[in-house]
Amino acid sequence: MSMSKANNNQPKPKNQETILEVAILSIKKGLSKDFERSFEKAQNIISSMKGYVSHDLKKCIEQEGKYILLVNW
Repeated sequence: MSMSKANNNQPKPKNQETILEVAILSIKKGLSKDFERSFEKAQNIISSMKGYVSHDLKKCIEQEGKYILLVNW
């Protein structure tokens, strides 16, 4: 499971570094599907924030209920 989105409308100035934000998310047992549905809506909020470049949500295959969210600013 992976959800990605990129902002192709606002290119970053060449002299500006990209910031990578990493969030490790632990979801309560049995709520992963609810989280994924909610994240589909939440990603629109993330992508509308100033400085947003792209994001990627990855589901851990080794541990149930673990995700990693990578956001480029």
